[in-house]
Amino acid sequence: MLQEPVERRPAFASPQAFAEHFHIAASSGLLTVAFVAWDGARPPKRTHHQQGRKPRKR
Repeated sequence: MLQEPVERRPAFASPQAFAEHFHIAASSGLLTVAFVAWDGARPPKRTHHQQGRKPRKR
């Protein structure tokens, strides 16, 4: 699971705090942007065979 880093929380405490952190990052060259296509669907579950595991001996 992805977790939000504790250091990030103050930047989103208020719109003013976000603007301040954004401008500091922008003026320091520390911004990264990405566009990710996502349809909201969850990926299918994998079986043991698909995960590359060997079958159990009985």
